[in-house]
Amino acid sequence: MDRSEVLKRIENSDRQELEAWKRHVLRCREHFIRDRNAFEVEECDFILGHIDRRLDALDPQRGMNQRD
Repeated sequence: MDRSEVLKRIENSDRQELEAWKRHVLRCREHFIRDRNAFEVEECDFILGHIDRRLDALDPQRGMNQRD
């Protein structure tokens, strides 16, 4: 995975794309956890963190609600 390309894709995605991508990454992450593939779990965590930050930026209320 080219992290810089992933970051560009995240930045250029709309809310619907990000939410679909997040669901996909969460499913993959569960699979990698079962397979004990620490590298891929870390890659998923990287993507999820950036997706969440982008979703928060698109909707500041979302971020405040998650932190309450």
